[in-house]
Amino acid sequence: NTANYLSTSHSTSIVLDRSVDHKLQINFNVTLRHLPCRFASVDVSDAMGMHLLNVTRNVVKHRIDGAGQFLGKVADRAPQIVHGASEKGLAPAPHVHGLSVQLTDHNTFQQVAGGSELVLVNFYAPWCPWSQRLAPVWEETAEQLSKKPYASQVTLAKVDCTSPSARQICAEQRIHAYPTVRIHRGKKAVSHEEYHGDRSIPKLLAFIEKNVPDPESGIKPPPFWEQEEIQAGGSGPEGCIVQGFLHVNRVPGNFHISAHSATHSLQMSVVNMTHTVHHLSFGNRLGLDDFMLLPEEVALAWNP
Repeated sequence: NTANYLSTSHSTSIVLDRSVDHKLQINFNVTLRHLPCRFASVDVSDAMGMHLLNVTRNVVKHRIDGAGQFLGKVADRAPQIVHGASEKGLAPAPHVHGLSVQLTDHNTFQQVAGGSELVLVNFYAPWCPWSQRLAPVWEETAEQLSKKPYASQVTLAKVDCTSPSARQICAEQRIHAYPTVRIHRGKKAVSHEEYHGDRSIPKLLAFIEKNVPDPESGIKPPPFWEQEEIQAGGSGPEGCIVQGFLHVNRVPGNFHISAHSATHSLQMSVVNMTHTVHHLSFGNRLGLDDFMLLPEEVALAWNP
């Protein structure tokens, strides 16, 4: 009748989880178009006090460029970067004066980055502890480089990304982690390579010597894909596809993808975490036979 139709009622039902498994599987596939894989961390926490950072087991990451094209699969564990010390005993510092070229605006960047056969540019922030550790090493490397026979072909430069006049450079170069070392070759101001090797004077000098072309003999440096210190990118911003599955406790909790690095300081105000969730499900992945048993409306919405 009309009275019953217009009235409201409340009911409560409790459904117990009859599964004997102590773990729940979470399957996911997420694309972050503006966050490089080396900074994408899968984190898990729950009400029982578990808190895991950068889970890599059963998680696969693929690098993509700005157009969504694959750049390659990421290793399960990133190589450990060794932080060298000053050979003169200098302590880490926000600023260290030396022989490297300070780039302060767009024009000087274009001139210097495109002015030598090999140019390494250190993008840093004075407040960053990793930048402070690299500062004396960078200047002592420049000093020792000036005594090498190939010194005229190489330039070491640096950009303070907190300087008002240099912020445009860092924005144009899409710098959001410090320190970032870019590699410019062949007198070109455009770079698609980054140095990911050890931050020590011997390693930097060895890398430079290996990558300086010899005009007399015509010997060229080895290609970037043969050098583990180099990571080459594509056009535009670099992103990451993160996919896989997690085994978590059957208790209240959450998992998320965050921006994190053990060897860089991230400028979170410019980190873009925009993402697309292609797949998210719970439980074991369905085989074809199980999929055929799903109700039609569920099967239509299923996105494996």
